Order: sequence, then C-alpha cells, then structure tokens
Amino acid sequence: MTGIASVPHRAPFVPREPMLLHDYMEAARAGHDWGRVELEDGYLIPMSTEYNPHFRTVQQLQHALDDFFGRDRVFSSGTLGIDDRTGYEPDIWVERSGVAVDPYHWGWAEAPQCALVVEVSVTTERRDRTAKSVRYARAGIPECWIVVPKKEHDNPPTKLTRLTDPSHDGYRTSIDHELSGLAIGFDATSVLGPRP
Repeated sequence: MTGIASVPHRAPFVPREPMLLHDYMEAARAGHDWGRVELEDGYLIPMSTEYNPHFRTVQQLQHALDDFFGRDRVFSSGTLGIDDRTGYEPDIWVERSGVAVDPYHWGWAEAPQCALVVEVSVTTERRDRTAKSVRYARAGIPECWIVVPKKEHDNPPTKLTRLTDPSHDGYRTSIDHELSGLAIGFDATSVLGPRP
C-alpha cells in the first residue's frame, strides 16, 4: 500500500452552543484537545498548518521584537482574550510596559495587557485583515501587524502592514513596509522608530 498511513484520530469535541472564553479555557485545562483552534464568538475556528515561511518569519520577527522590547515582554504562544466569547492565538504579542501577566495564573492574557499583536498570514490573510484585526482594534490593542511572508523565491518581498489608531470599526491608520526574504535581519526600529 502506498500513500499516507492511516493514523488513529479522536473525534474533536464540538460544542452545541457558543462557549464562553472561561469555559473554553477550563475545558482545555481539563484535558479537552480540539487540535489547532481559536475561539471566536463562542465557536471553535480551525487554525491552518504552519508552513516553513510562517514559522521562520515568526522566529525572525520575535528575535527583532525581543531586541526592541526585551524578551520578558514578547510572547509567541498563548491565548489572548479579546472578549468573553473570543480568544485568539496570535503568532506574537507584546505585553504593555508596566502590566505584567502572572506566569503562574491558570488563565489567559487579556487584550488590555497587550501593546502589539502580530499575525503572520501565509494562508489566513483575508481573515487576519478583516475579522481578527477589527476585533483587536475594538478590544483597544494599540497596534496590529499583518505580515505576509514571501512564499517563493520569485514572489514579491515579505510585506508588513502596520495598523494603528484603533476604533470600534477597526484600525484607522495603515502603513505598509517591505521586508527582505522571510524577515531575516529585520530590525524593529525600521517600523517602530527608536527604542524607548
């Protein structure tokens, strides 16, 4: 027999009604494994597979943001609570200065603790630019980056869209930046200005 071997798969738990973020997190803590999902409006939204351009771009951006903000404020995993029925899993998020997340608390970070959120969009650009960025803005997160990595050698360069000035309708200011390759050697001062 050729092809992909059959792997036993456990059917995911699918809620019949919208879930609260608290219930979602408690179910995960109790051992429910939905695979790669986010909670949006109380429903589980599948997340795409992370391809090479995605994780390599995330890695380079995280290094640059670590250098700019300090490693203790930059996170590349964890649920970020947007409202009582939405918890996203941004690729990177930066904690606001002076607002510390308790590393021992069995919970999640909340939008007011976040200064910057980064979404690397290999296959999710449409959703990241619409539903997710609007929710980040409504939650009062000051800045959102949508980064579309270069996928092939002859494609356009990696594009970083910096969204600022949040409102209920989304971010009011959008500035595009071109990055070389998969953000290798990226210096955050080229987008954020001098270090604080």
